[in-house]
Amino acid sequence: MSFAAQLEAFRRATLENAGDIKAGAAIAFSTAVIEDTPVDTGRAKGNWQLTIGDPAEGVVDDTAQEALRKVSFRSNYGSIFDVNYLTNNLPYIERLEFGYSEEKAPDGMVRKNVIRFDRLVQAAIRR
Repeated sequence: MSFAAQLEAFRRATLENAGDIKAGAAIAFSTAVIEDTPVDTGRAKGNWQLTIGDPAEGVVDDTAQEALRKVSFRSNYGSIFDVNYLTNNLPYIERLEFGYSEEKAPDGMVRKNVIRFDRLVQAAIRR
């Protein structure tokens, strides 16, 4: 194998590994946000939408299980170079994030998982 071919193989393996780490951390983050969303009717949990490139617009009528399924596949996150968005467009999601449901989610769903994101990345690296 030529030196150029070795470099190309290294480049491809590195990008694949980085993509696996990105997707692993993003799956863990997205899953945690959805699971930490307080439940009354379940509508808030089901409205988390994963997209590539641009945030989702509008609301959906998914269940929590459907939302969790959609964020659980590595292929739904694209490549290492793609930007992912986890969006919830319900009009009351901001109130839920900032304490409206003090009993069920006093620390929010997104804020507390952003704080632990570095640990999620480290866990993805170890895998």
